[in-house]
Amino acid sequence: MERYQIKFIEEAKELLSSLESSLLELEHNPGNSSIINEIFRIMHSLKGSGAMFGFTRISSFTHDLETIYSAIRSGSLMVSKHLIDISFQSLDLIKELLKGSETSKQLDQLNILTNQLQLILSHKKDENSAPAPVSLAEQEDNPIKNHQELPLWLIRFIPHEDILIEGNDPLYMFDELNTHGELLIVPGYKKLPELSLVNPAKLFLEWNMLLWADVEKDVIESVFLFVKDLSALEITPLKASYPPENKNVRKQLLSLLSREVINQDGIEEVLESNTEDGSEQLKHTSTIPSVQEKIKLDSESPDTEDIQSEEISIRVSSKKIDELMNLVSELITSQGQLMTLTEIHKNSPLYQLSEKFESLIRQLREQAMEMSLISINTLTVRFKRMVRDLSSKLNKQVNLIIEGGDTELDKTIIEHLSEPLLHIIRNAIDHGIESPEERENLGKPGTGEIILKAFYSGAEVHLEISDNGRGIDKSLVHAKALERMLIEPLAQLSEKEIFQLLFKPGFSTMESVSEYSGRGVGMDVVARKIAELRGDVVISSQKGIGTKVLIRLPLTLTILDGLLIHVGETKYIIPISSVRKIFELKLTDLENSFNNLISLEGIQYPFLVLSNEFNEHLPRQQKQQLILVEYDGKQMGLVVDNILGERQVVLKPLGPSLRKNRIFSGGSIMGDGEIALVLDTNKLITKFTSNE
Repeated sequence: MERYQIKFIEEAKELLSSLESSLLELEHNPGNSSIINEIFRIMHSLKGSGAMFGFTRISSFTHDLETIYSAIRSGSLMVSKHLIDISFQSLDLIKELLKGSETSKQLDQLNILTNQLQLILSHKKDENSAPAPVSLAEQEDNPIKNHQELPLWLIRFIPHEDILIEGNDPLYMFDELNTHGELLIVPGYKKLPELSLVNPAKLFLEWNMLLWADVEKDVIESVFLFVKDLSALEITPLKASYPPENKNVRKQLLSLLSREVINQDGIEEVLESNTEDGSEQLKHTSTIPSVQEKIKLDSESPDTEDIQSEEISIRVSSKKIDELMNLVSELITSQGQLMTLTEIHKNSPLYQLSEKFESLIRQLREQAMEMSLISINTLTVRFKRMVRDLSSKLNKQVNLIIEGGDTELDKTIIEHLSEPLLHIIRNAIDHGIESPEERENLGKPGTGEIILKAFYSGAEVHLEISDNGRGIDKSLVHAKALERMLIEPLAQLSEKEIFQLLFKPGFSTMESVSEYSGRGVGMDVVARKIAELRGDVVISSQKGIGTKVLIRLPLTLTILDGLLIHVGETKYIIPISSVRKIFELKLTDLENSFNNLISLEGIQYPFLVLSNEFNEHLPRQQKQQLILVEYDGKQMGLVVDNILGERQVVLKPLGPSLRKNRIFSGGSIMGDGEIALVLDTNKLITKFTSNE
């Protein structure tokens, strides 16, 4: 049972994330019925699944929330800010209860929120002011006129025999289906053995269902989320129709659903006779199977051709992804060793096999990296929630806009990116966005905007966090830096360099300390965290206009396509993503250059001779290789002694003695056992062009 509880907790966390997102949307669109239905569906799923897996306190508490949103669906209760606040507090409490350790503080909070929910329900409108949804069973005795055709779904569900042993109850699933619309269900008994062979712990039933509901297919699939891997499930859309309001129509449908082969044409033909007043006589329905593909599922080998033709997603733990990436890294290192051993026999079958392995490992690497990518959207709900709560506490009106949320990054980067982004957004709300009154006096809209934009740029991902607030006074930053002796009095700093002072530890322009900022911590944490991810961060701002923070990050941290080079007798690696061109030059061309500038294809480029930088004092070769690299729109040449070729390398972090260097981003073990340091060309270009 424990493993199913773990699975429930994982699924519940995803549901709560979706619930948080839906509540944020509902606050801005309180009349949106689809959002209300989604919230109700999530709460209903949490209630049913919580009871199923032993989380009775969560199930009971969520039942009260479900009742609230059921009243909203029926129109007997209105959405209010107070209700949204209570819903968010309830969501936070459920997250804590999922951890399993119930504290007295949590139980007190549970009682307080339960009482508040009951108080909200006691003030709802008279139930008669808006008719509640009527079930099919109630319609049988009290027919009502349905004035809208609804999408119709034919559902075939054959559960695994051990579904009950695993803690799943189909009745909860059918109950949840019924909340989406009108449900007609017929059990099948063909798998039922003789009475003497019946095991009461096993389930031998199957079900055919018709569901009239304005939902997408994935909503129906989510009802069977915990059992679909071990069960046969087929969901087929039929022609939209009115739910049956006539006993005879209902009987005809029940008869068709009870057959082993479902006649879809027959179902649609019966429903065509289902007029609003039910007065028209039913037509005789054909029992000849339709030409459409039939459902032919049996208990042992269900025919799931239609299901298998669709793309199927599976859940894999992040730990397994990490293990896979580690194995791929080891394969790459081993392949490098194999290639080194076989290079002396280039015409041998072993060399050809080694090349084949290298190609396969590259493909495996790309697939593994693809699986480890996660979209920025996984973080945005948390940001929106923080913006909502903090702006409310500060009496400000702030709207967070997400652009490019589907941009993907390595899972490890995403995991470490949340804290820096929260710091930046919090600073934008506290320091940047003005109060509504101040904004109106400045001729700005009362509601401020923070835009989080993500996009690809070459082999990097760029994140821009911009606001339309008061901006940063660079003269104040400069004055504070002088006061704290962070710069020399006569130092001439560019605007970019002045704003970079904000990342110095302990630096703050705030005169007083608040609950949220002014302690001199935050932006230095941002710079440190981004640097640990092999990225960088830059601030630009205009006083009175707003501020923009740009974060540049690599797509992945572990595996790199690099150019292996010789500088003297030492090997180094240059990331392929930063290389633009390679030139072969004469030594005299370099020696005759002025001020480390050289003309190539009619353009002058600055260059560095790496043997001079790294103190490699071997005799210089007459032919030198110049590698043109680019970063942030700037290009420069790196002169090396020899280029050994492209390599896939596994990037390893540097030890404490080298970690603070400003040239290398890591190291890698080569096929011959040597260690090659990886040049951080971005930092090299920045350092060289800023004359540091």
